[in-house]
Amino acid sequence: ISISGALSEFWISRGVDKSKIIALHDGVSESRLNDKISLEESRKECNLDINKKYVVYTGSLDKNRGIDSIIKLSQEIKSVNFLVVGGDSYQVDYYNKLINNTLDNIHFVGHVPHAKIKYYLAAADVLLMIWSWDIRTMKYCSPLKLFEYMASGRLIVGNGFPTIKEVLQDGIDSFLVDPDNYYSLKKALISALELKDSSKFSEKLLLKTKKYTWEKRASIIAGRLFSN
Repeated sequence: ISISGALSEFWISRGVDKSKIIALHDGVSESRLNDKISLEESRKECNLDINKKYVVYTGSLDKNRGIDSIIKLSQEIKSVNFLVVGGDSYQVDYYNKLINNTLDNIHFVGHVPHAKIKYYLAAADVLLMIWSWDIRTMKYCSPLKLFEYMASGRLIVGNGFPTIKEVLQDGIDSFLVDPDNYYSLKKALISALELKDSSKFSEKLLLKTKKYTWEKRASIIAGRLFSN
């Protein structure tokens, strides 16, 4: 059982019988899809202004996660607030010292309990989903963050790595850009922020997420195992 089509192709290239492989991406719990969190509720829970625009990133603050690009975006798109959620206290201190109080539209929230992440995702106007090719598993991985973002129903601007494109479609349910291309990322973010009606993107994302639940995944695996 591999977590992406790309990983399946890797094992096939190493001699594994194709008929013995099944590719199933990661996912979210079905219960997560039932969490209908309004913008108002999420902003209140996260103590955010209901009238401002927020671009949210959640996840690791490691050097290969593109945090420097988020800082650069905040420097160039002053009308939007950026929230970076995650990382330990050392990493948060590092980035706060890096910006040296020169930016008032980016905030490093730090680590929060996982149960609260869904509120930060729901509070976003746009979710940033970025990594870099420096991550060794990027060629084959199926990031959990992808499916948590999808389950929120918010606009996604992300790096269009091959395994991400196995799930999302640029211009249909998300904005996917060339990995490690800052200007492509900035252009897509501006387009997403200027989108007057994001409901079509949200509807397609939520509908697609139903195919990527842990329960659905387990059912497919069980069906495959017990059919042989």
